[in-house]
Amino acid sequence: FWLKDDLGFAGARPRASRPSPSAPAMLRPAQASMTGPCDDDKPPATADGSEDGPLSGRARPSAAATGAYLLIALGHVLLLRLHAGESSATGRFFFELALIEVALAFEALIYAIGALGTSLGLQALTLAGRLRLLGVAMAWPWLLAWAAELACRSGAAPQTGPALVLHSTGIACIINAFFALREVSFFFKGEPLSASGVGEPQFGDCLPSNSVLGTAFRMDKADWETTGRAVFVPLRPRKGLYIGSGPGPP
Repeated sequence: FWLKDDLGFAGARPRASRPSPSAPAMLRPAQASMTGPCDDDKPPATADGSEDGPLSGRARPSAAATGAYLLIALGHVLLLRLHAGESSATGRFFFELALIEVALAFEALIYAIGALGTSLGLQALTLAGRLRLLGVAMAWPWLLAWAAELACRSGAAPQTGPALVLHSTGIACIINAFFALREVSFFFKGEPLSASGVGEPQFGDCLPSNSVLGTAFRMDKADWETTGRAVFVPLRPRKGLYIGSGPGPP
């Protein structure tokens, strides 16, 4: 009647609560034996048979898609080399298109490397995800400036060409300054409480709240479950990342 519990204290316990020595041991539904582990205690297996725990549900990456991403990245690099060596483009005219080619090549490379899963390390993949989003966002506005410069050099707009180049370059600079200001504001101010829905938003909170280099990133669940690629995206959606390339994704 008097039993000693696990903490070393003696106390009275009802006899009905004590297991009967003659009562047969019961197996759990997913347990093969009394000494073996239960299958319910194991992390769920992924599509390729591995056990990734919280990363379960991964699809098998397509080798053809990975090869296509690598070819896209290589194509942008070769186009950049052709643009630099075979053409007479120099200075700003080369720099504007080179920004876009490097950003798109890096983005394709990130998606190709994503087929390796998390073997490269979470910190490296997170940094790559940040640079991918910020680089593409800041590179796209220069495409309009490059197109205006191309029209001016080809003689398509002899009268309005210089004005178009000036205006498009100014727009690209303003957009890049806007993205840079968001990162600088996060460095000095940090993530405001209003970004998490706590408290009323204050003036200027929209800048650090949409920082790309700051705040938390996570693995894109949709890419992980549909394509099997480890691509990191912001934990909270960011606004304005597609302002340079036009409408954002649906």
